[in-house]
Amino acid sequence: MTKEKFTLNDTKICKGIAILMMLFHHTFLNPDRYMGYTLDFSPFTESSINSFANFFKICVGIYVFLSAYGLTCSYNKWNNGNSRFLAYRYFKMMLEFYIIYIISIFASLIVNSSKWNIQDVYGKGGMYDAAWKMLIDFLSLADLFDTPTFNSTWWYMSLAIVIIVLIPLLNKLYDKFGWLVLTCAATLLPAAFGIKVVPLTRWLLCIALGIVCARTNALGIIKDKYNSMPVFAKITSFIGSCSVLFIFYKLRQGILKGAFLEIWDNIIPIIVIIFVFLFISRIPVISQILVFFGENSMIMFLTHTFIRGYWFTSIIYVTENPWLDYILFVIISLTVAVIIKLLLKLCRYNKLENVILSKISGVKA
Repeated sequence: MTKEKFTLNDTKICKGIAILMMLFHHTFLNPDRYMGYTLDFSPFTESSINSFANFFKICVGIYVFLSAYGLTCSYNKWNNGNSRFLAYRYFKMMLEFYIIYIISIFASLIVNSSKWNIQDVYGKGGMYDAAWKMLIDFLSLADLFDTPTFNSTWWYMSLAIVIIVLIPLLNKLYDKFGWLVLTCAATLLPAAFGIKVVPLTRWLLCIALGIVCARTNALGIIKDKYNSMPVFAKITSFIGSCSVLFIFYKLRQGILKGAFLEIWDNIIPIIVIIFVFLFISRIPVISQILVFFGENSMIMFLTHTFIRGYWFTSIIYVTENPWLDYILFVIISLTVAVIIKLLLKLCRYNKLENVILSKISGVKA
C-alpha cells in the first residue's frame, strides 16, 4: 500500500513556486517590460535573463495540473450530482475573484491612471455596451467571448472555468477507457482535427495527466519508490532530475524554441512538480515559506499586473539591480495579498463564502 500522498500542503508549495515563476516571467519576459528603465543584469546577459523568464511560462502548466488534480480528488468524493459540483467549484473559485474585481475597479478610480482605466479598457461605445463587457469580465468569461478584460493576466480564469466543466466528462472517459486513451486523446486529437492552439489545447495534456495522477496516486508511488532508495541512488536521482530540467530548458529555449510548445509546456511542469514533491518539500524553512506564498498565490496572481504593468511600474523598476527589483516586486505583491485577505477576514467575507457554498453544495457549513 502506498504510504505517500500528494497533499494540500504539497499543492501550496507548488503554487508558491509557480507564483514566484509568474512574477519573474512577467517582470523580465522581454525588454519592452522595462522600457525606459536601466537595468544591469550582470553577471548574466540581458538575453539570457529574458530567455529564463520566457521559460517560466511553465508556471501556467503547473497551475493547470494542480487544478485538474485537486478537482479530480474533489469530484471523486462528491455525491451531490454534477450540476452542483460545477456550481460549487465555480463559485468557490470566483467568490474571491469577484471581490478583487470590485476592488480593482474602485482602485482605478483612485489611482486615476491615464494608462489603464475603465473607459480605455471597456471602450467608449456607450454605457450599456461597457456594462455588458464589464459583466462578462466580472464572470471571468472575457477570454472565451473575446471581449476586453480589465487585467490581461485574467485570461487564465476562463481556462480555469473550462477545466472545471471538463472534469466530470474527462473522469468518465478515464473510467470507461483508462489512462492511456485519455492521455493519447489529449495529446493527439487537437492536432489530428487541425484545432488551432488555444489555451485549452495547449494545456489539455496537463489536464489529462492531472486527472491520471489523482486517480492513480502516481506521485505518491514515485515518492514511495524514492524513499526506499539507498542514499547514493537518491543523490543520483537529484542530479539526474536537475540534468533533465536543464536539458529541457535548453531544448525549449534553444534549438527547438517555438516548436512543440504543447509538449514542453505540459511535460516540464509535471517534472517540476515531481522535483518539488521529492526534494523541495523536505526542506523545513523553505517549504514553509513556499506554503505561505501558495496560500496567497491566488490574490497575488489577480493583482500583480496592476502593480507592475499598469499603475506603479516605476516602483517595481526603482533600482538598476533587477534582482533587488524582483525581490521588491515579490514583497509588494505578497503584502497586497496579505492586506486584502486580512480585510476580507475582518469583514467576515469568508463567513459569507461558507454560507453561499454550503447552500450550493447542499451540505451545512
